[in-house]
Amino acid sequence: MSKTLFLRIGFGLSLLAILSVFCALKTGNAAAQKQIKTTAVKSKSLCQASEQTIWTCTTTKNKIASVCASKDLAEDKGYVQYRFGSAGKIELEYPKARADSAQKFKYSRYTRPLVTMLTLEFENEGVVYEIHDDDNSEEKPPIRAASIDVTDGAKETSVVCKQPVSGSLMKLETIVPRNEEN
Repeated sequence: MSKTLFLRIGFGLSLLAILSVFCALKTGNAAAQKQIKTTAVKSKSLCQASEQTIWTCTTTKNKIASVCASKDLAEDKGYVQYRFGSAGKIELEYPKARADSAQKFKYSRYTRPLVTMLTLEFENEGVVYEIHDDDNSEEKPPIRAASIDVTDGAKETSVVCKQPVSGSLMKLETIVPRNEEN
């Protein structure tokens, strides 16, 4: 064999070895990313196995807030419910009756490039609840924040959610009536 051919084969094998290592690292990285995504999706929820979780978060006080719906949810069928509490002890479920439940909520969305602010609102026994899920990619690093504001007369309390929040209130955009004030 000529020296040039030998060098080309050696170079080719070296390049192949480097590519193999790169692919192995990339595959390992993809597996790590998949594991992170799987972990984020498995956030705690108060929804039952027979339901879909529209949105859920764990609060800084280690309570769970979930928006649950029937699996067949559509504009003309199914139900939506908000639940707050802990596994095994739901402190608030709204509305109790599932018939026409989507009509008992109001939905609003504000968007501009890189910013989305979603709100789901309802009133229960004179107390107003606003679930906020905001995504601001204009900020560096991007900010995702979620909270539940509770207004009882003049008293307002904000319950902050830990990250990550699972799901999106945007799934309700064509189901829940729009809040015409926002």
